[in-house]
Amino acid sequence: MKYQDLQFLLKLSTYQGKVSPGVSFRKEGITLAKKVFQSLGDDDLVDFDRKVEIAPAGKALLSFDASQLPISDQEIKVLARIERAPGALEPSKIRIKKINVAKRNEILQALGDRGLIKFQDKMCAISPKVWITTKGRQCLEQINEYFQSLRKSTSAALPEKSQAATATTQPTTQSSTPGDSDVLEAIKQLDRKHNTDNFLPLFYLRDYLKDRLSREELDHALFRLQKKDAIELEPLAEPKDYTSAQINAAIYDSFGTHPLFFAIVN
Repeated sequence: MKYQDLQFLLKLSTYQGKVSPGVSFRKEGITLAKKVFQSLGDDDLVDFDRKVEIAPAGKALLSFDASQLPISDQEIKVLARIERAPGALEPSKIRIKKINVAKRNEILQALGDRGLIKFQDKMCAISPKVWITTKGRQCLEQINEYFQSLRKSTSAALPEKSQAATATTQPTTQSSTPGDSDVLEAIKQLDRKHNTDNFLPLFYLRDYLKDRLSREELDHALFRLQKKDAIELEPLAEPKDYTSAQINAAIYDSFGTHPLFFAIVN
């Protein structure tokens, strides 16, 4: 795996659910993000929204009386919409009354599993979503285990004096780069200091840690704490109460749609 691909896969693993490359990876650039995720998708490390087209079995099914078939009315409607398209269809263009996005995706997966539609290999061109697969997470776990093993073997091979020197300098390194527990403690301290009633605006935290963590590093730490249920991240309801610089301290949720502005300790 290329180093660049690994970087993207690692960042994607910090999000929960599906994300928009154009939002969550805007810093890296949408063109590069799509290229990398397409490559990772070819190896089944990530998956993404794909165009769909009718399969021969799906065409044949539509020629029968639907009431005699083991298929729901909603599935028939989705299948018929795909069949009417002149070519492969973006899932976002399948709009049917009383079928929301989640239900539509569920139906598409079911139709695909039964061989009634086919998914293209390429990522959708319009507003695609991407997510890490089980294989992708297993790959990251294997890489982590490899580096842990490598570090242990390297540490064991060091002369006694070198190990002592490493042990002596280690606390300094740890104290200069805060861990997740340090970030959590900082949230608690700043909440008490600014009397924010367990609703800490993130600009306080960014300002406090700006010399020790980059914006991206702090974002990742907050998402990890959220994943552990140590904190909750809440969106901003009233932007007019804050300056543009303070609002700019917000981060984005896993779907890249709502700026998250407050940290709440569970």
